[in-house]
This record gives sequence, structure tokens and C-alpha cells, in this order.
Amino acid sequence: VGSSDFLSHGIRQTKVLQKYIDLKSTDHVLDVGCGIGRTAVALTEVLSEGTYDGFDAVEKGINWCNKHIHTKHSHFNFKFTPIYN
Repeated sequence: VGSSDFLSHGIRQTKVLQKYIDLKSTDHVLDVGCGIGRTAVALTEVLSEGTYDGFDAVEKGINWCNKHIHTKHSHFNFKFTPIYN
């Protein structure tokens, strides 16, 4: 996915979640491998009363998410988790 697809990819993923698991504004989402926040950005339009917790093994992505998403949406939390396979 290129940078021009950043938002459209997240919107597609959010629509899938709404369709198949009936995602609601009050739900709590755990995103394993949240990356650079493609899905999180789109979910900010959906999760108004719920929460979002994402973690990833790439610290640079987590730092970006905390700077650009968490600062505007305090119920969206991101954590760097140094795990290896």
C-alpha cells in the first residue's frame, strides 16, 4: 500500500469491521500490529465512546501514531512492544 492509499486503506478496513463484527462507537478495539495507524485514523471517525489500543514492534510507527493520532484522540493509545519472532 502506497502513501496515497493511507486513508482509503483504513476506511476499507473499518467498513469490513463494521460489516462483519458489527463494530459500534462504544466498542473497545485491540489492534495487534497497528503499524503506522492506517486503520486507527479511520476508526477515529467511528469510536467516539469506545477505546482503541494498538501495539507494534516498529517504534517509528508508534511514535508517529502517538504524535498524530493520540494527541487529537486521547482514547486512542499506542505502545511500542519490542517483540521478535
